[in-house]
Amino acid sequence: MPQDTQVDIKKSDALIIGNGKSRLVFDLHELNAIFVTYGCNALYRDFMPDYLVSMDSNMVDEILNHQVYNRTKFYTQHCTRTDRIVTLGKLPVYFVSNEKETRDSGNTSIKLACENGHKKIYMIGFDYISTPDKKFNNVYAGTKNYSHSNGDHIHINQVEKWRQRIRTLAKQYTDVEFIRVNGNDYSLGMSLDNFIEITPEQFKEKINEL
Repeated sequence: MPQDTQVDIKKSDALIIGNGKSRLVFDLHELNAIFVTYGCNALYRDFMPDYLVSMDSNMVDEILNHQVYNRTKFYTQHCTRTDRIVTLGKLPVYFVSNEKETRDSGNTSIKLACENGHKKIYMIGFDYISTPDKKFNNVYAGTKNYSHSNGDHIHINQVEKWRQRIRTLAKQYTDVEFIRVNGNDYSLGMSLDNFIEITPEQFKEKINEL
């Protein structure tokens, strides 16, 4: 269940924007005036965050084709794994550290925010499970480079992998507070001092206090 919290928002805080459908209740342009924003994959189609992260090769091609790197700081996997960037030559593209496993875009965005020195990181649109009608829970479902909206959701093993990655980051960056805005009542169930979950209503209430 969402936790009762005395969260205070500062303009130096980071907001990680996932593409789960629960984020549709928020005005991203309003939030952009409050937070330093980090987004994933096709988010740029509707909203340009301060940082955009994509670890998916097809999405990377799409982002390169639209020259999104000229409008935001674009991060992707290490250059040795992205042949398209090597082919195109030097571009204003940034790379995450060369890890053994290619991380998902959401957790890579969270890690980037940690590395950039944010001490409080909010997450919206990190839904993890299917929609109430058992559809693929993504704002861009059925569009180019995304699974069909009627497709099965990600396997529970993948969900657990995402959960463990957030847990690892929270345990690594103990001086950072991680706040997941739980928009679908699916709790990650992590008992860590620096990880909490709040409702969209609690989040909006804190924003309105600014």
